[in-house]
Amino acid sequence: AKYNEAIKVDSKKSVAYNNRGLTYSELGEYQKAIEDFNKSIELNPQDNNAYNNRGTVYDELGEYQKAVEDYNKAIELDENYFYAWNNIGNIYLKSEDYKQAIKYYDKAIALNKDNPLFYCNRGVAYLELGDFKSAMDNYNKAIQVDSKYADAYIKRSSIYALSFNYKQAIKDLTTAIKLDPQNANAYYFRGACYTEIGDKTRAEMDFAKAKQLGYVKN
Repeated sequence: AKYNEAIKVDSKKSVAYNNRGLTYSELGEYQKAIEDFNKSIELNPQDNNAYNNRGTVYDELGEYQKAVEDYNKAIELDENYFYAWNNIGNIYLKSEDYKQAIKYYDKAIALNKDNPLFYCNRGVAYLELGDFKSAMDNYNKAIQVDSKYADAYIKRSSIYALSFNYKQAIKDLTTAIKLDPQNANAYYFRGACYTEIGDKTRAEMDFAKAKQLGYVKN
């Protein structure tokens, strides 16, 4: 509502359109989000955030070519815009071009060494290539950068589980749950690890909790 008021007061404020677009995006109202980002860009063609944000909406809609075009435009406006580099990496990851994804994550990390998300994303790409050591190194680095980043523990647990080190995987997943008690994935994966070590009672409790939190198996 406050962004609507800002737009009424001064329709030239591209930031207000950009912010409202983000709100629409979070609500899943993607067409409205795109319309607001379009308006923001029209009012301020130099706004790299609006291009990046519109790109994320196209990304969500599976329109990857349009998304990459927007991310590249954001980079053209500011070559140090690390989120756009990371976002292009994500598209290559989805396209299973893992080596190309790593190149973009490398660039994002070179520009911002303090974002655990970038290390986690690069770790996933290495894991998909079967390079467990590099994946583990990246997950460890993510935790070093931010010890409260739950997703890094979840991702690192997958390496332990794939190596049949279920107790260590459970330890990481328990840490993730402490940091993010509403994380359905952490409960489900911990339940799977409990199953592997024969702890049926704990496994069933975790699976039930994961279901309660809305876990949907892919």
